[in-house]
Amino acid sequence: MKLRYLAHNGRTLWLLLGLLLLSQPSFGQPKEIKQTNITGEAFTISWITNTPGTAAIQYGIGTNSLDSSATDNRLASTHHIQIEGLSPNATYYYDIVSAGVTDNNQGKHYSIKTGSSTDIPTGTDLVYGFVYKSDGTTTVPGALVYLQICNTNGTGSIGSSSEWSTVVDQNGSWGIDLINVRTKDLLNFFEYSPSGDSLSIFVQGGIDGIGTLITDTANDSPCQNIRILSDTTPPGTITNLSVGTIGITSVILSWSSPGDDGYDWTADGYEIRYSTASITENNWVQASIASGIIPSPKSAGTTQQATVQNLVIGTGYYFAIKVSDEVGNWSGMSNIVAVTTYGTPTSLTIVSGDSQKATANTALTPFIVKLTDTHGDSVAVTWQIIEPGYGAALLATSTITNVNGTTSTIFTLGTKVGTYTVIATAFGLIATFTATAIFEPTLEKAIAYPDPYEANKHTCIYFDKLSENSTIKIFTIAGELVREIQVKSSPQSWDACNDAGEKVASGIYLYLITDPAENKQVGKLGVIR
Repeated sequence: MKLRYLAHNGRTLWLLLGLLLLSQPSFGQPKEIKQTNITGEAFTISWITNTPGTAAIQYGIGTNSLDSSATDNRLASTHHIQIEGLSPNATYYYDIVSAGVTDNNQGKHYSIKTGSSTDIPTGTDLVYGFVYKSDGTTTVPGALVYLQICNTNGTGSIGSSSEWSTVVDQNGSWGIDLINVRTKDLLNFFEYSPSGDSLSIFVQGGIDGIGTLITDTANDSPCQNIRILSDTTPPGTITNLSVGTIGITSVILSWSSPGDDGYDWTADGYEIRYSTASITENNWVQASIASGIIPSPKSAGTTQQATVQNLVIGTGYYFAIKVSDEVGNWSGMSNIVAVTTYGTPTSLTIVSGDSQKATANTALTPFIVKLTDTHGDSVAVTWQIIEPGYGAALLATSTITNVNGTTSTIFTLGTKVGTYTVIATAFGLIATFTATAIFEPTLEKAIAYPDPYEANKHTCIYFDKLSENSTIKIFTIAGELVREIQVKSSPQSWDACNDAGEKVASGIYLYLITDPAENKQVGKLGVIR
């Protein structure tokens, strides 16, 4: 009886154990699958598993011809396989093999499209660093490093780049050449600033944990050391993302901060992404990383806001936000908000200050323009001045910040008589002012000195209190013309020589001054040799 009982219960035990094993997910099941390093001729597939094992990719052009393979023979829980020698702009299908288990995406196969074929850029720009465990000394060979460049200064490629990846080597170091990183549409290499665009770096260590680093292209050689930890509790998901002020190229977003672990304590960072198409968890990486004024998380429950900048005028966008903790756990994606940036202003018109007339060297009343819009986004206005006889030069810049707002600049007329033109521009709109410098007769104040001129004491004779472009004619006492001088500035000098450059003799000389308005003034002076 006892033997029969044990045998019966032994069979039951094995049956239950078998059912239990069948009910558990496979330890080789791929997770966190990523497609990176996509070019016209290659791509990389990476993922993690619950337990270490080798890995392979079965791939091909058609869903029924996965007859090529690439392997990762490392015994690891992180897997990173680069496939090369591919055709540009072609769709490839693939299955993932981990620890002998094949994942064919529920019979649909995974797919990826290569980019366009472009010339390989010259030079290198290596971003590199080290990855450690939480003790700060033990390296993590085999960890996966993912990187995206984000345009934060508004020049170069728009938004963020495609994702690039590498594997941490046996010394704990990693490196990625930014020269090779492409735009998201894979048509071009990503143009970035070597002195300030941000880098979003995520480290996936598999069973060892995860880590993150936000740095920039000015501080990436080397980057700060990255530590990975096994904290698995992510921050809470934001559920009340909302839109505030909308501008021409910017949007203000608001939300309540979650916590580090769920909705407690303080999280470590925010990542806001945007796209012209709706954002989901599946296409999160394809959305652009927002640039602008992005705050650091505050204690749970605090209302916070970000100003997303460098958007395109009059364009519809979707926005969402995720939250990370200090070890790289990410929250779920927030609720999505949709918004359209405002279009360009419709007109730039003169309010006051046009067609002024004043004497030379006079400060004019301010030139004022009005920008017709409906939003009040900050708009810069550039002012240029064209003086008589000269080209355009920058006069000033000013800013309009209100709905249908105004701005102004001031200007003082120069010494030249004639028409001055002041031009205000904003978003291709132009407003043009004119101001005329007129001549004010001042010949009664004109003087000549020294009188007499003594050659052994003085270098020249000066005519002062004159208007620019006046004419001075100097005669002998007999009325013979000795010298004619065009006034360039006051005082105007005379070297006591005639038009031939010869020194004039001692004697009394008469001078006739004629200003631009044909007013005349006569005087005399003595020369002693």
